[in-house]
Amino acid sequence: MKLASSYDKILEFRDTIKGRPIIDIAKATGVKNIEKYTSQFTDTKPFVSSKKSVPAHVKASVNYNDLITYFNQQNKGKIRSGDKIKWVYLKNNPYGIESCAFKGYDDPKQIIDFIAQYINYEKIFKSELQNKLEAFYGAMKWGGLPQKNAKLINKFFEF
Repeated sequence: MKLASSYDKILEFRDTIKGRPIIDIAKATGVKNIEKYTSQFTDTKPFVSSKKSVPAHVKASVNYNDLITYFNQQNKGKIRSGDKIKWVYLKNNPYGIESCAFKGYDDPKQIIDFIAQYINYEKIFKSELQNKLEAFYGAMKWGGLPQKNAKLINKFFEF
C-alpha cells in the first residue's frame, strides 16, 4: 500500500531528523536589504531580535552577525545583502534569540556549536513539513497526519 509507505517515510523522517546534519535541515534563502533592517538594531544591545516587521531570515542573519561580534570572530565575515544563507529555529538559550543563520562555509566553530546545542528540531519539522502535509492531507480529505500507531490501526481494519 503506497499510502502506508508514505506514512512510514514521514514518521521515519520525524524520528531521525535529530541525527541529520544541520546544514541539510536548515532553511536555505538569500538575504536582501539586511542593512535596511539592521538600522533597527543597535550595536550596544546585541541579540535584539524582537523588532516587528523584520523577516525571520533577516532576524536570523542579524543574530549571526551579533554572535560574530560576541565571539570576537570579525575575521570570519558577517552576513551581508546578497549572501546565500541557511537558518534554523532555536530553543530557549542564554541569549534569548529565536533563530540563527549561518553561511555553511567559514562559519566560526562557536556559532556552529551554539546552533547544534540549541537547534529546535520540533519547530523546524512542524514549520517545514508538518504544516504543509496537514494542508495537503486536508485538501485530499485523508484525515490527519499519521501517528506512530497508525500502521497498527490500519492493519486492524484490513480484511
